[in-house]
Amino acid sequence: IALQAGVGRATLYRLFDSKDSLIEAIVDQCLDTFDAKTEHIETQARSVKNAIELLFSAILPLHHELQFLMNINEACIKNPELLQRIQSQKDEMIQLIESGKGEGCVGKHLPTPWVVNLIDGIMYSAWSMRKDHGYSDEQLVELCVVTLFNGIKKR
Repeated sequence: IALQAGVGRATLYRLFDSKDSLIEAIVDQCLDTFDAKTEHIETQARSVKNAIELLFSAILPLHHELQFLMNINEACIKNPELLQRIQSQKDEMIQLIESGKGEGCVGKHLPTPWVVNLIDGIMYSAWSMRKDHGYSDEQLVELCVVTLFNGIKKR
């Protein structure tokens, strides 16, 4: 981590008193980045489907941050404010999916946690396509939206 940050180990140890405090600082930074990149969605989205498309557009370029957050075990986070921020982001996604059910772009028969996990899985697939096949963010957003809504829309 020190090498990637361009600092010496001693500096890293001075700044963070434990591995947990370092992890929490990285999580906090990732959440700040997500908040900054997604704050426009609520005011610009014309529908839930468009909000999810804007979400993919905002988040897919943040693949390093998302991969870190998806791999971190929340049990190692002790900071209650940080845990609340994580929960708030989850709650916002749940509200978005529930709104999609109301609009009809998400099947009401599908459990909301299933759809949330499906979105996570689609984003993981997008990262793999970028890494392994060189797809652009625009191509990946299109694939994510088409796959998600053709797969979860009530027939």
